[in-house]
Amino acid sequence: MGPPKPSLTISQQAFDEMVKENIDDLGMDPAEALQDAIETLTLQGADLSGIVRSVPGDGTLKDNPVIQSLDRLKQFNCDWTDRIGDQIDVAEMIVLLDKLTDLCSIEGSGNAAIATRNGGIELVCSVCSKLLGGCDQGLVSALKTMASLLHGMS
Repeated sequence: MGPPKPSLTISQQAFDEMVKENIDDLGMDPAEALQDAIETLTLQGADLSGIVRSVPGDGTLKDNPVIQSLDRLKQFNCDWTDRIGDQIDVAEMIVLLDKLTDLCSIEGSGNAAIATRNGGIELVCSVCSKLLGGCDQGLVSALKTMASLLHGMS
């Protein structure tokens, strides 16, 4: 048995462009263009983990619950000051972290890879650093989220 074949890494943008080219240049309908891109890239050995498999422009990328959770957490993270935010913000952040944990724990969903490819690990690390010493429940939720991200990548 030889060494494992290196896989091709593809970005979300490149995947979306391929689907769009299938639609524009080859006249495929959106569902067919999406399926063709997935099959072609799979045959080429591309690593599609972490790729949201949707037709570009139809809003499904932003409709993805993992992306939505990450976007909202990014807002909290950017708006955070050196003090612990008000209790409503902390409570919502805990709900978002727990939701992300649940989503990334679904076996075979690829959600952990999607979160990781979209900055989830770095974001949760930043959230953890801001919650240190101020909000034990928030820190526990953030660490559980980190564990689900890392476990989902193994």
